[in-house]
Amino acid sequence: MKYGITWWGKRWLNSLNRIDYSNRLERGLSYADNGSVVYISYVANKIIAKVQGTRDIPYNVSIDVPEFTDDQKKLLINIINSNPQILSKLLNNEISPELESLALDNGIKIFPSTWKDFTMRCSCPDWVVPCKHIAAVLYLFASEIDKNPFILFKLHGLNLLEEFHNEGIDTQNTSVANFDNNFTKSVNKNNLTIDKAKLYDLDLSSLSSGRSSPFMLLAPSPVFYSGDFKGLFISTADKLSNYVEKKFINNEKVKNFNILPLVIDSDIQFLIDDKTLKINVELIYNDHKTLISIADLIDYFQFIQDKHLSLLNNSWLLIYKIYLFSLQLIIKKLYLPKISKHSNDQYVLQYIPAIIEESVKNIFDELKQFLSLNIVKKQINYQKEYLKDQEQELNFLCSIFINYFYEKAYEEKQFSKEWDSQELYYGIKELFIYGVSDNFDLFTTREIPQSIHQWLSIFDIHTRRFIPLLKIDLPEREFEIGFRLSILISDNEKEDAMYIVLRDVLENWKYDNIKLEILKDLSLIANYLPQINDLLSDTSRTIVWLPFDDFPEILNNIIPLIRMLGVKVLLPKELQDLVHPYLAARVTSFPELRSDELLTREALLRFKWDVCIGDERIDAEEFFELVGNLNGFVKLRDKYIFLKESEIKSLKKNYEDLQKYGHLLIPEVIVEGESLGNQIHIDPEIQDRLQKMLSVKEIPIPQTLNATLRPYQVRGYQWLVKNSRLGLGSLIADDMGLGKTIQVITLLLHYQEIGLLEQALVVVPTSLISNWEQELSKFAPTLKYYSYYGNKRKKDFSNYDVIITSYGIIRNDIDTFLEMTWQFLILDEAQNIKTVSSKQTKYIKLLKADIHIAMTGTPVENRLTEYWSIFDFINTGYLPPYYEFRDEYVKPIHYNHDMECIERFRRITSPFILRRLKTDKSIISDLPEKIENNYYTNMTKTQTALYESVVQTSLAKLESSIDDDNRDVFILKLILDLKQISNHPYQFLKQGSKHYSKSGKAMLLLDIVENIIESGEKVLIFTQFKEMGDLLVEFIRDKFDQEPLFLHGGCSRAQRDEMIWKFQNSYPQVFILSIKAGGQGLNLTAANHVIHYDLWWNPAVEAQATDRAFRIGQKKNVMVYRLINKGTIEEKIDILINNKKELANLTVNIGENWIGNLSNNELKELLRLEE
Repeated sequence: MKYGITWWGKRWLNSLNRIDYSNRLERGLSYADNGSVVYISYVANKIIAKVQGTRDIPYNVSIDVPEFTDDQKKLLINIINSNPQILSKLLNNEISPELESLALDNGIKIFPSTWKDFTMRCSCPDWVVPCKHIAAVLYLFASEIDKNPFILFKLHGLNLLEEFHNEGIDTQNTSVANFDNNFTKSVNKNNLTIDKAKLYDLDLSSLSSGRSSPFMLLAPSPVFYSGDFKGLFISTADKLSNYVEKKFINNEKVKNFNILPLVIDSDIQFLIDDKTLKINVELIYNDHKTLISIADLIDYFQFIQDKHLSLLNNSWLLIYKIYLFSLQLIIKKLYLPKISKHSNDQYVLQYIPAIIEESVKNIFDELKQFLSLNIVKKQINYQKEYLKDQEQELNFLCSIFINYFYEKAYEEKQFSKEWDSQELYYGIKELFIYGVSDNFDLFTTREIPQSIHQWLSIFDIHTRRFIPLLKIDLPEREFEIGFRLSILISDNEKEDAMYIVLRDVLENWKYDNIKLEILKDLSLIANYLPQINDLLSDTSRTIVWLPFDDFPEILNNIIPLIRMLGVKVLLPKELQDLVHPYLAARVTSFPELRSDELLTREALLRFKWDVCIGDERIDAEEFFELVGNLNGFVKLRDKYIFLKESEIKSLKKNYEDLQKYGHLLIPEVIVEGESLGNQIHIDPEIQDRLQKMLSVKEIPIPQTLNATLRPYQVRGYQWLVKNSRLGLGSLIADDMGLGKTIQVITLLLHYQEIGLLEQALVVVPTSLISNWEQELSKFAPTLKYYSYYGNKRKKDFSNYDVIITSYGIIRNDIDTFLEMTWQFLILDEAQNIKTVSSKQTKYIKLLKADIHIAMTGTPVENRLTEYWSIFDFINTGYLPPYYEFRDEYVKPIHYNHDMECIERFRRITSPFILRRLKTDKSIISDLPEKIENNYYTNMTKTQTALYESVVQTSLAKLESSIDDDNRDVFILKLILDLKQISNHPYQFLKQGSKHYSKSGKAMLLLDIVENIIESGEKVLIFTQFKEMGDLLVEFIRDKFDQEPLFLHGGCSRAQRDEMIWKFQNSYPQVFILSIKAGGQGLNLTAANHVIHYDLWWNPAVEAQATDRAFRIGQKKNVMVYRLINKGTIEEKIDILINNKKELANLTVNIGENWIGNLSNNELKELLRLEE
């Protein structure tokens, strides 16, 4: 351990300098280090100690320090009061060297010049004074004087703090605050009605990482540690920032949101144990209370994504927002340590928001309005105490999270080993890492908390009423060596009050009540601007100069720090409006576009890059040559500009990137008039031509389209044409059921009709191949298509307009597809390429095509990293590279809810994404209240083989061994078997794999359900079979980590009622029902999607089931999905039902009995599996 680390501590130890008897100095130091001083204290001018030597009983040590005479005391106090610089230092627990000098001039010795200035005694047998035991005590006392120089004056009989108090000077702020004073026994509960929308939209983005961290304000070597504690603390804060950003912000492992209703419907409160100060979280749900840890709560928070926020109640949303705020404070290092003392001698260190920074204060003030003052409770036996005001409550809540991350990061060995070194006292580590310590009860440690408080007092300046104001002016004469600095005092409570001149504060008695506080603050500010000491030492001076050479550092680094303290800095206009260079471009060429032409985007625009300095433009290459290695204030072409080496390097790199990737940025230029944050100047003539191209003219519907488009579908088709003419990709993300496929098909028909269609490749999930075949056959009979799928696929695509294949086939046959350049590359269910690093995504992006179109009904904007992957497909290079996009958009939007960033993101992406919801007013008027669609899929190989086998075996039996009396029963049993095979092989076989991949229909179902879940909506799934319902429960659980409800005939009335209540009022999104148990008498309007997994072949029964959702109280359009295996009995009977009017009105009782009346030949045709 080091002793005498301050200059005044060293002066105290000067008394030992001439001790050299038998290495007593070195041995005394060893005794001080190894804990041999078992007791030490002081009374008046006497130091008393016990030092363990070689004997069993410790030696008694006493050291008498000569007291000042009354005249010396008065003289010393007069010296201090008449010298503002000395007084200001003392108020900050520092002794000015000038004080010793002036005291000696007046015959007063503050420090001993030799050990003979003391009267010293030791009970050891060593005849030499001072002995090693006395030396050990002097060393330890030097350490205490380092931390608290007022002890030195007390030993001379002068209690300076008491003298200050007697003169009316408030010294209360010099002591550690009491932790318990934050609490009160009475609840000042605010009965607030939380504006959930306002809380949700709270923008955290203004916490800019570009601002200086308040930690830079701290002194580098506080007296409680012999090393650079500021360096250690900043390094730790940096490591914590990186740790939190990597583990809690950039963690891209998508977790499914599966929190029980107890959790998301509960209220959150925090309970503090008064004895241990341990904090737990109490979840209150009706009358039920559950205790969880802070770690558990943060684990829950990690599940939450933007799309889930609407599911959270007010309590959870508020605490979650405070949690996000705390994360950002950690990452941006915009928090402060605050120490306080608990009633039982425990000390507490909390990390609270740095409201000395304006952006933090603005968000802090917004957030605290939502607090009710009963969220945090301190429990003392059976009584509770509450925080006094909203500011304290928000500080406390933020500190809970920030302190937690300090402890967690330390336990995961993220911090420097210096925290565990012997040089750092254990109690200090406990405070800064764990937030609580009671290890400051020894003489040698009891001043540490006060020293920590003094070290942190720099952060208290902003709380004062009277605050220094630094006024900087331009030099008035040519010979002046820098800018002028003068000091005024401002009154924060009276904005219109006149500023007070510093000399008046120092010399006029009417300011005595504020003088010492101002001097204390100026002494702290002088650590950053030493020139202030010159004004304090010589009160006749009113200005000092800030040298020109030093001023760039002062302007860019020192002034922002000083302002962070709450100190105002007035700059002349010339220094406020410094010009910084920036890049801009001029568009130099633009092609003519014929009406029948499709452009590539590389052909659209050509650029020339300039650097702008104010209103003047300089060719970029010329600019970089002119500035060379210039730095600081520079005169360039008759303008003063400020150049920073880092800014010039960044500007040059940006320029080089734009030169390299400029051809990829055309869409952003068209939309924003800027690129990579750089302004693009487009000549008015070219801008006018661009606008004409971008305006959508009336584009006729292709005559070969065998359908009538709804108005919104016409708009979507025309939008696709407009983008494709410019060579730009499109993301059509209409809500499910709005007809994305028909809009894309109409686009292809348009180009076929005008003779420009070459060939389109359509990539879809396997389960949707049949659906595309069906839609093309039905709506676009002139388009020739080929499905490249199955074992017999052929590689000759020459005679087809449209090639349909699956994502899996692309992976397997990538070389086949790389041989061609497609005109259109269309992805259906484009969320299949949402994972940037997946092989599937990489293979898709290897395919070459002129126009890229992505289709998805999933609101990908809820996961922006997935959005990036899809957007990178449609317009490669338009958005920033993945990791830059994550920093530039994902973090600000998800964690800060940065409204400016959200608006910019919408602006640059909106021309290339079309998303209409069924709830949009412009859409809902075009739609029927109930939209029914058949969704077709192919059976898997296992299903196909099983289906063929059962059909052949059954038909053979029917021909040979089934008599007429049993024929109907046999046929109905056969139909039942085929239905089960169509559902899933396991349902029929009762053995084998239960995985959903074994059934084409199951995979189609899960694709549909995934979109519904992602949209935050609810769905009813009907099946005729309980065993199929059990399988569906497993599929949903395994795929989405969500427990669906399942109502079947075996459920009791109580179970049924509970399931209905849960579905209507709480979280479950999927409700599976057997058609008999759930087909009648239920009101399930929380669902606006209905899926018929297996068809009843009776319209009346299906309609009754659908009406569980489509009934009075339903506020949305209901989407009905009928799942059909293509080429099977399901498709054929569905066609029969729709074509034969007499079957359309079948009653519930008729059911499927009519099938038994078919002849054998008719039955064969019905059962035959179509390819």
